[in-house]
Amino acid sequence: MKFIHGKRCTCKIQGTYIKDAKTSIDKDGFVYICQNKKNGDTAPDKLGYRYSWVIGVHGEKMERNSVTDFKYTGKGVSMKNYKWGVKYEEDSDPIELFKTKKEAEEFISELLDKPSVVKSKIYLFEIGKVFKVNRPVRFDLVPE
Repeated sequence: MKFIHGKRCTCKIQGTYIKDAKTSIDKDGFVYICQNKKNGDTAPDKLGYRYSWVIGVHGEKMERNSVTDFKYTGKGVSMKNYKWGVKYEEDSDPIELFKTKKEAEEFISELLDKPSVVKSKIYLFEIGKVFKVNRPVRFDLVPE
């Protein structure tokens, strides 16, 4: 399975259903499930959640670390109430949606300040258009 930093997911951790979570990937490739229910190993970037739970490099320790029923969510997200979004890969689902460009730019600014996001390509998109945010120039928006 391909893990994506910041993507929404659901799973069970030690039998507890986790409905609201995101995966976080550190600079060494360790994958964490960030959520607010189960405290485990601390991810460098908990993506705004209280707790994180490690599932190993590339998720190879998922079952050993009591994680089951893992799946990514977010397909079919309605964008009709939003005008701007942010995603990590051009063909991925949005990680966050915003009503204003300013809100999206503030979110990107926070992401760029986190060491775990340095390697990522961050895309700011307006419905129907995609722009790449290049590091280190923060808001040099270049149409694809």
